[in-house]
Amino acid sequence: MFKKNKQMGPMENISALEIIELLSDTKKISSTTVYGTKLIAHKNITGTLIILDINVKETVTFLNCTFEDIIIDRTSFEDSVEFKQCTFAKDFRIIFIKSRNFNLENCQFEKAYIIQYCVIDYLIFHRIEAINGIMIEGGQIRLLDIKPINEKTSFSFTGMFLLIHTLSVISQSGITTFAKSCSINIINLTGYLNLTSRLDFTRIKNKKIAIYELNNSGKIYFSNIMPVGVQGFKENSLSPHIEAYRNSPQPDARELQFISQMAFQMGALQLLTGNFPLYGFRKFMERRDCTDFLIYLDTFETKFQILNSSPGILELKSILFDQYQIEIINSDLSAVKLLHAKMPDVKAKGDYLNYYNVYNDLYAAAVRQNNSKDKAYYYKIAQNYLSKYLKHSSKVNDGDIGSRAAIAVSQLYSGHGTDWIRACMATTGIAFLFFNFFTASLKETVADASLNGLGYFCKELLPFFPQFINPLHRIDFMSEVSALGKWTALFDFLSRIFVSIGIFEIVRSFRKHVRP
Repeated sequence: MFKKNKQMGPMENISALEIIELLSDTKKISSTTVYGTKLIAHKNITGTLIILDINVKETVTFLNCTFEDIIIDRTSFEDSVEFKQCTFAKDFRIIFIKSRNFNLENCQFEKAYIIQYCVIDYLIFHRIEAINGIMIEGGQIRLLDIKPINEKTSFSFTGMFLLIHTLSVISQSGITTFAKSCSINIINLTGYLNLTSRLDFTRIKNKKIAIYELNNSGKIYFSNIMPVGVQGFKENSLSPHIEAYRNSPQPDARELQFISQMAFQMGALQLLTGNFPLYGFRKFMERRDCTDFLIYLDTFETKFQILNSSPGILELKSILFDQYQIEIINSDLSAVKLLHAKMPDVKAKGDYLNYYNVYNDLYAAAVRQNNSKDKAYYYKIAQNYLSKYLKHSSKVNDGDIGSRAAIAVSQLYSGHGTDWIRACMATTGIAFLFFNFFTASLKETVADASLNGLGYFCKELLPFFPQFINPLHRIDFMSEVSALGKWTALFDFLSRIFVSIGIFEIVRSFRKHVRP
C-alpha cells in the first residue's frame, strides 16, 4: 500500500481537457520553475487524460499532481517532460511518444506504467513506486537511468523492437528487473542489492556489461547473451515471416488475417511496434530471433567488466566469453555460477596477484558445482598467474622460493594436474634419466657411448628399469651386475623423490575426472 505524497500546497481541481489546452499552447502556463521552464503544480487532474497528436514545444514539469488515467499517443515533446512527486491512480500508458528527456522522480503508481513504443534520449526513473510494475515493450532509448527506491517495484524490458543504448542502475537498497529478447548495448550496475533483489537478462543483444562497486546480496542472471551492438531498426519485408507463422503449429487465425491485410498498408516497423493485437505473432518473431530488422554497430568490440565488486550470486549461462574483452579487478567471484560458459585466460600483462585471485575464485566455484573439467582449467591458469606474481614480486622470501619451485615442478610434470599423459611421459623420462645416472655410478660399470656400450646397456642394464621406476625398490636390486658406487645412493635417493612426485601428478591428473 502506498503512502500519499507530502502535499506542498493546496490541491486545485483541473480537468483533463484543460491540461490538453495548456500542453497545446504552453504560453498559457503562467507558473515557471527556478530554471524558467513551465510548471503545473499542486493540481488534481480529473478524468482520463488523453494526450494525442500534440507537439509540446517547451519543457513542462508536473509537480505534486494527482492523475487518474493517462494515455499518450503520437505525441512529441521537443524538449522535456517531467513528473515529480506525482500520484497516478490508474494505468499510465504510452502508445507512442518522442521526447529528448522524460523524467519521473518520487512518483507513485497505483497500477502500472507501460510504454509500448518511444523514441527518448534520456528516460529517468528515480525513486519510483509502482504496484504492477514498469513495463517497456518497444522503442529506442539512448539512456535509461534507474535509481530504485526498493525491489518491490519491478522493471520489465521485453521485445525485439526495444533498443536501450545504455542501461544504468544505481541501487541503494534493491531492485527487481527482467529484460528479455531486447537489445541493451551497455549495462552498468552499481550500488547495493539486498537479499530479495533480482536482475534477469535473457536472450538480449549486448556489447558491454559493466559491474562496478556493486555489493550484491540478491541474485543476478545473464543467459544467452549475444555479443553484438545494435544501432537501430530498419524496414524489411514481413512476407517470409508471415508465411512461416502460417505454417507454424498453432498460428492465431485472426492475427494472421489481420497482419496479412495490414502488411500492404503500412511498414513492418509501424505494424509490429504499434498498438495492434499481434501478441502471438510478435512472440513467434522473437522466438525465431529475427535479425533482418536490426542495424548493427560497425564496431564489434565487446567488453565484460567486474570492478571492485562483490557480485554474490551471479549466474552466467551460455555466454560467449571468448568474444568479450574481459577485465576483472579486486572482485570476489567465489559465488559465481557458470553454466555452458567458460571464462578464458585474459592473458594479463600485469596485476598477476589480482588475476590469480580471480581464477582461484572461479576454480572454487567450479569445485562447488562439481565441474571437474573447468576446475582443472581454472586451477592451471591461477597457478600460472601465481608463478608470474612470485617471479616478478619485488620482495622474495624463503617461502616464495619454495612456492615457485613447487609451481614450476607441477607445471613441468602435468600442467598443474590437467594432463595425465604428459605426467606419465614426464615421470618415465625423468626416471630414465636418473636410471642412467644410477647405472653409470655403479662400481663395475663405465659410461660408454659406443655401439658396443649401447648394446650392453640395452641387453644387460635396461631390463632393470621397470624395478628402478618403483619407488619401493631395494637399493641393491642390481647387485648381480655390480656393487654400489660412491654416488649411487645419492642418485637413488633423488630418483625416488622425482618419481614419487611424478606418480602423485599422474594420480592428481586423473582425479580431475572424478567428482568429489
